[in-house]
Amino acid sequence: MPLCFIEEIGAVGSFGVWKIEEDESTLCSLRSLPPDEKEHMVALKNPKKRLHRLAYRVLLQSMLKVEFSILYDQNGKPFLKNQSYNLSVSHSKDYAAVFISPTHPVGIDVEQINERMPALASRFLSLNELKTIDLQNIELLHLYWGGKECLYKMYSERKPLFEQHLSIEYVDIKTSNYTKAHIHMDDYKATHQLYFRKIGDYMLVYCY
Repeated sequence: MPLCFIEEIGAVGSFGVWKIEEDESTLCSLRSLPPDEKEHMVALKNPKKRLHRLAYRVLLQSMLKVEFSILYDQNGKPFLKNQSYNLSVSHSKDYAAVFISPTHPVGIDVEQINERMPALASRFLSLNELKTIDLQNIELLHLYWGGKECLYKMYSERKPLFEQHLSIEYVDIKTSNYTKAHIHMDDYKATHQLYFRKIGDYMLVYCY
């Protein structure tokens, strides 16, 4: 079973990563879907999306160890039916990731490291970030992208703009795996803890 790891963060919650090596039928055999989830899966026409969503459900089952059902709000944000956990999920090609907390808003992002990231930087970095960070440092760019993805997932109902409302404090990724992430809107401001690590040729970022 390709469970990479599940880690606890004291007084916050837990997060985990799953490497997807199974096909749909194998993942379905690892967790029986409740009726509302079956309906959701049948409606998904993209096989890769079904595989990803099945994988993070199997991972979440290993983390919660109780029955659950994942639904989606009007913004497409997943949540646990009739449970108070805050939930964030992510997937990229061969990996799925989940972060849950009973007390904190949380975000998680896993992304395969892509050489095209410098060409996309202006879409998610602020003008100040564009001026101050090394735009050829692909792993650093993935940290900024992943960190802002985490923040957006935490505050999707506010519809923040990546380049305008979300920021990541600069960090030397060769010497540290931690920084801070900020959301700054006219009616709301918050600072969160942001951690990151490489898993093979993927970047995992998580925030609370």
